[in-house]
Amino acid sequence: MLLLLFFAVLEVALGQGPKTLILVSQGEYWWDEEAGLYEAALREELLRAGFRVLDAAQVQKVADRQLLTRLVQGDALAAITLATNFKADALVVSRVFTSRVLASRTNVATFYTYKATGDVRLVMASTGQVVGSWSPSQTGTGTSEREAAFAALRNLGKEVGQALRKQDFAAAGTNPVVRLTVTGLKSFTDASVLLRELSSQKGVISVERKSFANGVLEAEVVFQGPVDELAALLEGLRLLPLEVTEVSGFAIEARVR
Repeated sequence: MLLLLFFAVLEVALGQGPKTLILVSQGEYWWDEEAGLYEAALREELLRAGFRVLDAAQVQKVADRQLLTRLVQGDALAAITLATNFKADALVVSRVFTSRVLASRTNVATFYTYKATGDVRLVMASTGQVVGSWSPSQTGTGTSEREAAFAALRNLGKEVGQALRKQDFAAAGTNPVVRLTVTGLKSFTDASVLLRELSSQKGVISVERKSFANGVLEAEVVFQGPVDELAALLEGLRLLPLEVTEVSGFAIEARVR
């Protein structure tokens, strides 16, 4: 059994816990009893720590499944986009698996033991950078497989909630990841020249090509400074002069002059 769970931690403020949005997915379904048990245990821990938690009805309003898929795959811009949509400061992305560990028969009944294992990442919304990750697991026992799996999920939700209470949501990362789209490139060589020159500029921490097709380059740029400064820097490149056509949030669109 595989559950995909996303937690957007919103509005971190001095002296009070963050508001928390919990998004749940299992295949084609976006809310079910199993995911609800995990969420309820996690919610209880966060509320106990002073977090403000949004309810499931608000969670289900997230309609962009592709965006969430990209988030699970580790796309930094997907994290930034989702966080921006909800005015978030941080996201916690978690994959959770359950599996049967043991079945023991007695004269009275058969007792099942299930294990729930998570892969949890804390992502800063402004940068898309992973600043914490861990892989917790918990077991649960019951007289049916369903009961045992549910117990394991509840126990894991409680543990993850307790771990989140100890995390520093204000930590790490003041350098945004910017999605750069450049059109009008004549060849892959032009794209490579552009990326090399850009990566050598002051304030540019890293440049990663995401795709190149039909003269269009998609790249992620980690820049030490405001996005507007990066846009100005792009227009100052010499080897392949660019014209910036749009700056929006953490995205820049440009074309070759």
